[in-house]
Amino acid sequence: MRSIFYALLLVCHCSKNVQNTAVSGNNLVMVGYGEISNISGDPNIDYLKSSIRDAGIDYMDKIFLYNKAPEAELIAATNTFATKIPTLDDQKNICNRIKTDVLLHSSFDVKGTRQKTVTLQTTVFRCDEGIIVETITNSAKINNQIFEEIQKIAQSIVSAIVNYKNKVSGQTPEKNGKEGSGEKIVLSKKSLKILPFIPPVF
Repeated sequence: MRSIFYALLLVCHCSKNVQNTAVSGNNLVMVGYGEISNISGDPNIDYLKSSIRDAGIDYMDKIFLYNKAPEAELIAATNTFATKIPTLDDQKNICNRIKTDVLLHSSFDVKGTRQKTVTLQTTVFRCDEGIIVETITNSAKINNQIFEEIQKIAQSIVSAIVNYKNKVSGQTPEKNGKEGSGEKIVLSKKSLKILPFIPPVF
């Protein structure tokens, strides 16, 4: 009886390892969310940059199974865009520098005097094709509820990535987060049809 019990434990352990191996390492998409650009000219609202970026990364970590671009290299590659929006060529160069598959970039501007409103634009840049595949625009008033609005902004960014994944892979829409199940949405290179990199021959 004891030998059967240990055999069952071994089967369960092996099946978990097989499941994890199938979606690990080089099979997963690497995503980088770089420095956010404050193009408003007002350095007093720079605090929004880290709040927005942290919320976006935290929500991606909650929803997706993916590879995260190395933080130090990512910030070093994008910190020159603290007050300006990178061009497509800039984003291609960042992709090549940090070897990532998908690059997220957000920029925000602020309008108003007594009641300021921040408008945030986030792009999803596909590195292998060198194009922006999704653009997400959000607006929020800068008041005591701004951090609640930032959470909604993070959710909208993740939703856009999910919608793009479903469009590319032809899958039916998935419920974000799958709360309660502990199951994450796998961002695999296969699901986004990202081909392996083949170095040029000279």
